[in-house]
Amino acid sequence: MSRVGRWERRSGVPLLLAVEFLVAYAWPVLDPGLDADLVESATDRAAESAIE
Repeated sequence: MSRVGRWERRSGVPLLLAVEFLVAYAWPVLDPGLDADLVESATDRAAESAIE
């Protein structure tokens, strides 16, 4: 496997987690009327994913 292939394989999950984290924290900023319980559960889930 080439260096590029190895890099793409290893970076896939961290990039996915980073995108999930950004969406969870940006959504309440973009939609201030969002239900507070939904915001809390989304940010908690993103934080737990980042820790794993």
